[in-house]
Amino acid sequence: ETNARVIISLVPLSFSPPSSPPLGDRHEAVMWIAKDLCALRGHLVAVGDPLGLAPDRVRASSCRGDPSVAQNVVGFCSFPQQMRDFLLYRRCRAFPVLMEPSESCRHRPSLLLVIKSRPPHFENRQAIRQSWGGLRKTGDVTLGRVFLLGEQGKADHYPDLSRLLAVEQREFGDLLQWGFRDTFFNLTLKEILFQRWLAERCPGPRYIFKGDDDVFVNTDRMLDYVLGLGRRQRRNLFVGDTILDALPSRDLRQKYYIPRAFYAGSYPPYAGGAGVLFSADLARRLLWVSAQVPLFPIDDVYVGMCLSRLGVAPQRHEGFRSFGIAERNKWDVCTYRQLLVVHRRTPHEMIRLWISIPEGTVEERIIPSKNNNVVTQPTAVFGWSLCAIGCRVSPTKYTVTTLPVKRFEMSRRRDKAL
Repeated sequence: ETNARVIISLVPLSFSPPSSPPLGDRHEAVMWIAKDLCALRGHLVAVGDPLGLAPDRVRASSCRGDPSVAQNVVGFCSFPQQMRDFLLYRRCRAFPVLMEPSESCRHRPSLLLVIKSRPPHFENRQAIRQSWGGLRKTGDVTLGRVFLLGEQGKADHYPDLSRLLAVEQREFGDLLQWGFRDTFFNLTLKEILFQRWLAERCPGPRYIFKGDDDVFVNTDRMLDYVLGLGRRQRRNLFVGDTILDALPSRDLRQKYYIPRAFYAGSYPPYAGGAGVLFSADLARRLLWVSAQVPLFPIDDVYVGMCLSRLGVAPQRHEGFRSFGIAERNKWDVCTYRQLLVVHRRTPHEMIRLWISIPEGTVEERIIPSKNNNVVTQPTAVFGWSLCAIGCRVSPTKYTVTTLPVKRFEMSRRRDKAL
């Protein structure tokens, strides 16, 4: 009651004090108070949030929330907090750029690697730089890299990492950060803001891979794939792990929860999880159509809505594994050589996989053992299968033999990093 009087005295708007709560048990009284506070919050949004009660999503933006949402959306006050915040500020699409990459588009990359990350995930970003996301150039083929970030809000209880991010940016020049709160429901903001940045500041790439910072990407195989495409295939290229006829989750405990009052029916076809590969031509059309499609809290589904509006169907590619691979194949390098993207890999696993997958010319050196017996049938190295050393050498030259790790070694030629 005291807080209510303080709010009313500070906010210059007409607000009727609540009447006495209805008779009933304590739960009914709590629900009555929650509904009135929810309505009050809608009014606070309208006057620009003078008490700082609005979510961190809009701190750095001049955009104001839509107070009519609280009254017009059925069941608004019963929605989880992040869903209410999303709906109140759904119309906000303009946020300031805090950091911009200096290296990502300098060489007009053939393939731009776009990784959705968060400020605390430095270890993931560094592992990507040291493995599949390393910048390199082979002939006319160039890789570019950019990490997409928001800000960590006070409600996330993270330490202030802004100075460390500034150091990281000076060292690598591959961070693109905006002034909105970096949350799951704000990933759609990363989507549309990246599309705008790509069109205005980085128009050179021919293809874009966009994925999470916990995926492993076989970039060599991905380059082989896109360089083999014809002009007609490139125009509507959008490949990934396609999901069809998916239904929204109605489970309040899940982060993918979508209220029935907000969205009914099934989702359009979309590519989910690990990442997607698409052409720059399609990226330009996605930017155009996104202005006509209201924001949706799940970014993968939102892109599917935009594709549906364009009349483009996402294409399924067996090389994209959004839900990982069988545990028995987790360390089978042959498996990874046939795939493009695998989800849920730790920084340590990314580096270990990248080092262990042969690329370029594989050279083997036979090393004598302590008893001077020469190892002539090597089939396992670092605990890997035959394919770890023989993917580019005919497997018929070898038979299955288990050997100590130190009995032989392998060297490979790698493209020089830029």
